[in-house]
Order: sequence, then C-alpha cells, then structure tokens
Amino acid sequence: MFHRKGEIVVPKEQATEDKMLDLVLEAGADDLKDDGSGWYVVTPPEALEKVKEALTKAGITPVSAETRHGSPELHQADRSAGDANGAPGGSVGRAR
Repeated sequence: MFHRKGEIVVPKEQATEDKMLDLVLEAGADDLKDDGSGWYVVTPPEALEKVKEALTKAGITPVSAETRHGSPELHQADRSAGDANGAPGGSVGRAR
C-alpha cells in the first residue's frame, strides 16, 4: 500500500532526544527515530510545515524536510542507503 508522509532529518548534535520528542510530538509528528547520525521525524503530510516551524523556532535547523510517496518498505530501503553526508538518500519514492 502506498501513502504520503512528511519526513524531517535533524543532525543529532542540534538537540537531545527528550527535546526533540517534546517539540515534534507537540507540533503533530507521528514518530521520532534515531538513525545513528541524526533524528528522523515522521509526520502526517499536513503537519510537515508546522513541525518544521516548531523546530526552527527552537533554534533547530533540519537538513531536510519533504513529503514523500511510497510504501514503508521502499522508504526504509531508501533511508538505509543514505547519502555522503549521512542524510537519508536515494530517489526511490521521492515526491517530485
């Protein structure tokens, strides 16, 4: 099954897990995951901008924030591939 979701990536050094959890869940995110080098925030598509704004107001700068389409399996494979900077990468399922 395919669905849309918002994805935000924040470098770990910008905030603790507790701070991230408080900010993103209050702003409407569905989940916060530790991907090793950064925080991976999952949001409903309609909450992406609100969550990104809450992070920015708290002095946290995301390295990426986008709405994606695809299956959960494709997104997991895409995130696992990463890019040269450690951010989730690849083009599988990316919104165009």
